[in-house]
This record gives sequence, C-alpha cells and structure tokens, in this order.
Amino acid sequence: MKAIPVLLGLILFLGLMAVGNGRAMAESAKQKAACNLQFSQLDSGQKGYLTRQDFDRGWSGPLGNRNMGPYGNPQSGFAAADKNANGRLSPGEYCDWMSHA
Repeated sequence: MKAIPVLLGLILFLGLMAVGNGRAMAESAKQKAACNLQFSQLDSGQKGYLTRQDFDRGWSGPLGNRNMGPYGNPQSGFAAADKNANGRLSPGEYCDWMSHA
C-alpha cells in the first residue's frame, strides 16, 4: 500500500519534468529560428555565410542591431564569431556567437 503513493508521486514528478523540458526545448527552437531568420536577413545574396560587410550591416546598418554582443566594434565581434578564422560566418558560428553575446 505504501508503494502506490510513492509510485503516483514519481509519475507526477516525471510528468512535470517532461512538461518543463518540453517548454525549454520549444524556447530553444524559437531562439534558433529567430537567429536563423536574422542570419538570412544579413546574408546578402543568400550565399549561406556572412562576410565582414554583411556582419557590419547588422552591427550598425539598416537593421540597426548595435547590441550584437559585448564587443566595442564590429571587427572584434566578427573575429570572436569566426571560430575557424576563414573570413566567413556560417549560420552555426553566427548563432553560437549570438547566444553567448
């Protein structure tokens, strides 16, 4: 008889954990979608990567996102985001940088 309340409590706990994890996953998916949208807006010519000029437009251009991280200028921001130092930002590099900025 003692096992039934414990079992029900465990089931309730696991159910609440699943709901909470589902919300976190949904929020993460929303953030990723928003970042990918921003990336595609910055990607002139839809090349699949951002050049330094594309990045600069996002920093201070028409999109006006001057709050792109704790960097004083676009040069240091781009360098921090360009993990493989190839002069191009992939969607992954850009979104990783934005999530930590």
